[in-house]
Parts: sequence; C-alpha cells; structure tokens
Amino acid sequence: MLNMLLNCMIIYREEEILKGCRNGNPALQKVVYEKYAPKMYSICLRYTGNREDARDLMHDGFIKVFLNFKSYRQESTLEAWITRVIINNTLNQLRKKNKELRNQKDYLVELKNEYEYTEDDNYLEKFTANDIKSAILKLPQGQRTILNLYVFEDYSHKEIAKLTGISEGTSKSSLPGQE
Repeated sequence: MLNMLLNCMIIYREEEILKGCRNGNPALQKVVYEKYAPKMYSICLRYTGNREDARDLMHDGFIKVFLNFKSYRQESTLEAWITRVIINNTLNQLRKKNKELRNQKDYLVELKNEYEYTEDDNYLEKFTANDIKSAILKLPQGQRTILNLYVFEDYSHKEIAKLTGISEGTSKSSLPGQE
C-alpha cells in the first residue's frame, strides 16, 4: 500500500511539473532543465566537438523545448521527447552552418596510419577510449553528425537522410563499410 501511495505521489509530482512547464512556470522549467541538461550537453558535444558550441546548442534546444512544451503529448518519455528536440535543433543549426557534408575517408586512412600495425595485428586493441573520442571529435562536422546519428542514436541511413537533407547513399558512404 505504501508503494502504491508513493507511486501516486511521484506520478502526481511529474504531472505537476509537466503542467507547470506547459504553463511557462520558470521554477518547474528549471527543475526539468537541471535534470536533463547534463545528458543533453553530452549529446550536443558529440555533434559539435566544441564545448562552447555544445553549450549554446543545448541552451537553444531547451528554449525550443519550453516554447513547444504544449506539443509534448506524452507518447514517449519526457527525456526521449527532449532528446529528439535537442537533436533536431542541433541538426538544424549544423545544417545552417555546414551546407555541404564532406566525405572524409582520407582522414580515416590517415588515422589508421598513425597507428603502426601489420595485417596480423588487431590494431583496434591499441585504441583507448580517449583515442576514439579524440578521433570522433576530429571528424568533419558532417561525418561526425552521421556517425552520431547512426552509432549513438541508432538511426537508419534512410532516417539520417531524411533528418539531414542528404541522400541515403551519402549517409552510407560517409561511414566506412556502409556503402
């Protein structure tokens, strides 16, 4: 019985927060912002590779979240909806900034050449998490965007093409082994 009561209180509190955000209550918007900002910042940083740009995109994204809160229909979790708004905002801003995606297969060859290996070596074992993060951040914006959407957000190339305004083939060719 106590668990049921606690669950009702949690649901009521969440409903109160949602209602307050829909009505533009700054205190409740702050609660939502503080809860989700760290994850949204990480997402923006993955796309931009730049802390300042990531912070700006996250803030801009949250402005869109709060301006459009009335459109949240609770068909998914609040976190999933906020993530979608943040990613769409980030993609729109990056699309404006970089009108054309660049194919950077040469960069991957250069990266492989940085690490000495023979055909018998398993060169992937030589990469640390920091090496991988650094390599991702060095990718051109377009390729990094496609990699993030495909690997981290689990979008298909067809969905990536639709979101970014490129062809499905361009999305595939931007990731090695996807042609």
